[in-house]
Amino acid sequence: MIYLVLNMKILFLPIINDDHFLAFCSILVTISAVGGAFWGKIADRHGFKKTLVIIISFDIICKILGVFCTKKWNLALLYFMLGFNDKGILTLVGPGLI
Repeated sequence: MIYLVLNMKILFLPIINDDHFLAFCSILVTISAVGGAFWGKIADRHGFKKTLVIIISFDIICKILGVFCTKKWNLALLYFMLGFNDKGILTLVGPGLI
């Protein structure tokens, strides 16, 4: 995730060709990360292992779909899902592994 956000303009500027939209996608990652903390509530209800498997499965699907991003809405959706999943993994792994 850090690699993708730091190198977003290098990777997607030739495809999207809109610098302002790519800056919007960076903001979208931050906004979606705030909502991604809800994975902690799901882990409290359903258990750590089950929730971690769901997050990792969803994360793998998102990253595979990221290979096919060629339009603006695809890229915005990808960054929203990646921010959501990244925060969920960070929320779960710390308390779950302790």
